Parts: sequence; C-alpha cells; structure tokens
Amino acid sequence: MSRLSHLRSLVSSLPATPLRPAGSPQLSNALESIIGRAAKSSGVADGALEKEWEAMSASLDRLKSGAASKAYPLSTRTLRPSHDPMYYTRIREGVQLAAQGKGRSWWKSFFQLKGDA
Repeated sequence: MSRLSHLRSLVSSLPATPLRPAGSPQLSNALESIIGRAAKSSGVADGALEKEWEAMSASLDRLKSGAASKAYPLSTRTLRPSHDPMYYTRIREGVQLAAQGKGRSWWKSFFQLKGDA
C-alpha cells in the first residue's frame, strides 16, 4: 500500500466530530484536501517528504485511536457545567444558525437572555 493511499484510508476512518451534524464539513474533509494538494506537488513523488509523511501518519493514528481523550477524559461536570447545563448545546445551535445567516434579535442580546442561541 502506498503512503498516499495509507494516509487517505486513515483520514477516511477518522470518527465524525460530535459537535457537528452528520453531512457537515469535518476535519477529515480538510485533511483530504491537504493530502490531495500535497500529492500533486513534485516533492512527494521523489520521496523528499518521507519524514513529513511518517509524522502525519503517526499523528492520524493517534487521532484515530483517541489517545488524548483516553488519557484526559472529560467529566460530565465539564461537558454540562452546573451553572448552565445547556451551555455547549446553545453554542452549537448558535453556530448552526450563524452558518444559515440567522442571528439573535437585538433585545435578546441586549437583555442577555439564554435560549434560542
């Protein structure tokens, strides 16, 4: 298996980001684009970037295995803070609405009301 096909298989096997809905752009989309552009460059064909390919492969393996999340797991207190359990849910909804070009009404922002992003 060539290095390029190995990297592409690693990128395609990365899990989807839980904060993004299915079908939306993911980290794997950006990495596929980067690998595609790097493959078109002349240095890749010559093997001049061997060390960089190995480092990228090792990094993707670590991402795929979830080593950081296993070493440093997030507690429920972190994911759902007691002062505002819906905090991250509202952030996600706000980002989705902003992507659609929708914003909060001025009075909700002015009075700092929670809910509806």
